[in-house]
Amino acid sequence: MVERLVVDLHADGRMLVTEQPSGDVSPAPAVDAGWLRRPLADAPMESLRWYLEDYLRTPLGAYGERGPQIARQLPDWGTRVFSALFGTGPGRDAYLRARGRSSGGLEIVLRSGSPQLLALPWELMTDPDRPVPLVLDDVVLSRRTPDTDDGGSHSLGLPGTGASRLRVLLVVTAPDDPARPGHRFLAPTLLRRLRTEHGTVEPTVLRPPTQEHLAEVLHRAREEGRPFHVVHFDGPGPTDVPATVPVPLVVLTTGRSAPEPGLPEAVAASRLLREGTHAVLALPYHLDAPAAAGFLATCYERLRTGEPVTLAVAAGRRRLATQDRRTSPRGPLPLADWTVPVLYSRPGAALPGPDTAPAVQVAAAHEATGATATAKPSDHHDELAPDGGFVGRDGLLLGLDAATRAHRVVLLHGAAGIGKTELAKAFGRWCRETGAVDGPDAVVLHPFEPGTAGPAAAGVVERIGRRLFAPEEFDPLPPTERRAVVEQALATRRLLLIWDGVDSLAAEHGAADHGTAAPGAADEERAGLRALLDLVARQGSSTVLLTGRTREDWLGPAALRIEVPGLDPGETVEYAEQLLGPSTDTPGSPDTVRRRGLRVFGELLEWLGGHPLAMRLALSSLDAHEPWQTLDTLVRDAAALPDTPAEAGPPPPPGAVPAALTVSTAYALARLGAADRRALTAVSLVHGVADATVLALLSRHPLAPERFRGLGTEDWQRLLLRAAQLGLLTPCGRTSHRVHPTVAARLEAGWRASGPGFADQHEAGLQALLGAQVNFCLLLTRELHNGSAEFALTALDLQRPAVGAMLARALDRGLWLQALALVRPLHDHWNARGADLEARHWVDRVRLAVEEPDGTPPVLDTPAGSLWLYVVGADARRL
Repeated sequence: MVERLVVDLHADGRMLVTEQPSGDVSPAPAVDAGWLRRPLADAPMESLRWYLEDYLRTPLGAYGERGPQIARQLPDWGTRVFSALFGTGPGRDAYLRARGRSSGGLEIVLRSGSPQLLALPWELMTDPDRPVPLVLDDVVLSRRTPDTDDGGSHSLGLPGTGASRLRVLLVVTAPDDPARPGHRFLAPTLLRRLRTEHGTVEPTVLRPPTQEHLAEVLHRAREEGRPFHVVHFDGPGPTDVPATVPVPLVVLTTGRSAPEPGLPEAVAASRLLREGTHAVLALPYHLDAPAAAGFLATCYERLRTGEPVTLAVAAGRRRLATQDRRTSPRGPLPLADWTVPVLYSRPGAALPGPDTAPAVQVAAAHEATGATATAKPSDHHDELAPDGGFVGRDGLLLGLDAATRAHRVVLLHGAAGIGKTELAKAFGRWCRETGAVDGPDAVVLHPFEPGTAGPAAAGVVERIGRRLFAPEEFDPLPPTERRAVVEQALATRRLLLIWDGVDSLAAEHGAADHGTAAPGAADEERAGLRALLDLVARQGSSTVLLTGRTREDWLGPAALRIEVPGLDPGETVEYAEQLLGPSTDTPGSPDTVRRRGLRVFGELLEWLGGHPLAMRLALSSLDAHEPWQTLDTLVRDAAALPDTPAEAGPPPPPGAVPAALTVSTAYALARLGAADRRALTAVSLVHGVADATVLALLSRHPLAPERFRGLGTEDWQRLLLRAAQLGLLTPCGRTSHRVHPTVAARLEAGWRASGPGFADQHEAGLQALLGAQVNFCLLLTRELHNGSAEFALTALDLQRPAVGAMLARALDRGLWLQALALVRPLHDHWNARGADLEARHWVDRVRLAVEEPDGTPPVLDTPAGSLWLYVVGADARRL
């Protein structure tokens, strides 16, 4: 037991202090401690709010100096707060006696019926005779109301729970507009932290987050003997817990402070304590999401082991104090946000017993049945892994959670490079990890890529079927029955289908080397997909999330369209930190750190508009350029763009490349140097992924344009890595890098503008690329059969669209031996990855190209005959 000092704060200002010694010593009578003086005036209170809420958003110029100045005033403010309670007289005497007896720690309880008094920043209290604030000096601080039961301890576990894990019910209330910035949410970051650091916390997401459903889920959990220990409200929504259901601990994280920080939480906590809640933990100010997640994860783990809630909060507070660097435009800066957590608690609130448990489980309480779905690592998790880092978007993520409960077809649309694909994948991870779908394999990503083959709708059906059913169940079915079983699954199971890049369908069928589709083929493909979407919209339990640059009018009115904006200011800062200082161990050069502290750096971030790709390209310059130089260049170049609308002119067309991205791409390319820039033009020929080995083979081909020649594998690897450092490419393998379409288009435009003869050079480049891919496929074939098959298959996972595009080119030009070299490793890849539909399409396409109109095969001892024999034989073996 600990020493306890109870301070009663009456609304009229009178103070009473009661000593409650540890052990069997009876409490001393309450003593009159005088009258409470307001510890901090309006100006310090506003300065404290600004420091905790706004400082790290723009710690530049004068603001960069004001933040540390306020931090230096915290001890003085803390002594004022302390003196208001224990400055003189009986109150101070009681404090000194309790402190002298507190070898096992001291708890100070502030008891009042006035929410205004409870909301004051008491955590600042600092004894002038001691070096650190009380809450960091073996003193725990809690608040409660006068009518709260004061006798005995209160277990946070309900009778007979025998809980092996701490059960946390997350009530996440998203904004009405999913794209509206402002509110920050902890749930996604907290779940990631719990999954990676703690294996004994079982979070459950309430869907839908309504008062009625909350009551239903709490009642049902109690009746099943698995009650929730914590109800965590995250977001700017209601915080009402049904009074008829005892909830041990309520956590309030609103995401943005009220005009009077702490007062709404004090009102809610006072009510909750009166209605039977044992403890309320509130974060009345915005707290950096990773810091808040670490604080709560520490608290939850301590609670599970049976530690009193006061000590669990103290442990989390110490973590905030010792790991005090927070993200800012200037890089990680210290912030004294250990003052933020506020605890309202009955005495002795704790969880029963230490226990052990398996790995973290994440579940979701659902609308109709209330069943939970346990998530485990998925065999297909790599397809949803982020390319590079992913930050923020919490509001959009949780808005999508709400939107997909009301709409079965949702389109994310927005400008090139704005982050649509990464947001869709992040939402897929969220759904998989919170039980929003039926199991970890129920999120199916289908990218629409150039160079792939087969009807789009049939390809979607095959991918879903192979994800949900065993090969021996699905493979023998004819196409009509495959579709039937998939449609049945869509109607009865909760699946999330992510169709990425549906806008590429039109481009795919309009490009020369991507296929042989006739005019109108894109419309046919869309019609097939629309039929599947209509089925889901009418009777499905599943959801389809699509991404595209435009509003995709062909989807019809049933689709909910959500435009993806740039990152909000807070997310922009987080992403800048990720780009410029991924960790405290690699903070960047001293010049970069200095440049981030300039006000003009904040102006540069604001001008970039939170566009992730533009940020990646422009901010790479800070290793060599001052931010004002970068900003001046970008602004000047944007003004010179011929299609840049005037400030009062019409908005750009949907899906257009933003001016910030256009000029940032050119700016990054200019830093390469003329020779490297000319050579890098080769990546505009490839389809999505540039590989150093393939490019080296291209450089050696006799038809390669002069600008590509003379570079070996190491030269290309160096160039690709340099381009990646400038943000132009994204590493995706040992020697491979993804090429954003905007970057490829800019490189091709520069090549086109370099002088006459572009068309001939471009055609020669494609011919050389065909030869390079042929040689690469010969290498992969040897690896598949005599070397490392896994290496070859992984390479084909990345290069399949590019190889497919070259195979189409070879067939269109009657290059049968080259087509044979390309199709051999592809067949092995299709078999290994279960891509039957694509294999059948290419078999049909090869036969159509080499057979006579009546279906007669070519002469077998000719190149065409060799190709025909291989694909027909391989098809027969596969069947």
